[in-house]
Amino acid sequence: MKRLSFDRQQLDKVLNEDYSKEKLIALFEKDFFSEFSADVGVWEKYTLKDHIFFVLKQFERYFGHKQMPAHIDKGFFRVLLVLHDIGKPRAITEGDKDKQHEYTPRMLKYILKELEFSDAEIKIAMAFVTYDPIGHYLKRGNLEECRKALPKMHKSTGLTFSDFWDFLLVYFMSDAGSYTEDSGGLKSLDYQFVFDHDKNEMRLAPETKKKVDELRAGF
Repeated sequence: MKRLSFDRQQLDKVLNEDYSKEKLIALFEKDFFSEFSADVGVWEKYTLKDHIFFVLKQFERYFGHKQMPAHIDKGFFRVLLVLHDIGKPRAITEGDKDKQHEYTPRMLKYILKELEFSDAEIKIAMAFVTYDPIGHYLKRGNLEECRKALPKMHKSTGLTFSDFWDFLLVYFMSDAGSYTEDSGGLKSLDYQFVFDHDKNEMRLAPETKKKVDELRAGF
């Protein structure tokens, strides 16, 4: 994989001095233009750049003003959101969407190392892009399969299970919550959430929360 055209100092400037989601996306788009402009294989016909924009928009609106679980750095999390589907375009091109969980971790690990993120941060990032237990359970309903994945994911992050779960929820809600009219996109997964703009809150809808609580039970 080619070297990045920017370094950690330039990234930190965007994250800390003059942050905006547009500037952060533009920084990575320089090196990954083909990926960012590619279709991500959803009926809404979003490009990867479209999806990233909506994901960051939901994160900033509903979680950007809050403390992250385990005091995880928000800059790191924003970079994770930008890169969380970076391998999906290649998987779509090859006709096997599931390969995103092979290609994305490989690319993500390389990029985060190039940008001098810590080993602890890289372990967390790798865990969350390798498998999506909440999304899989809500889509496919295989509770046993998804529950089996949780201990391995949790252990690899080095976090307490409570912090791991809270982090997973923020990650899932930012990602899945992007497929909504609330994000500025098309109506799709709106039924899974309740959006309270007066309180700047995003919650799981009752039926969704019931299923997510089933997945969490016992840990």
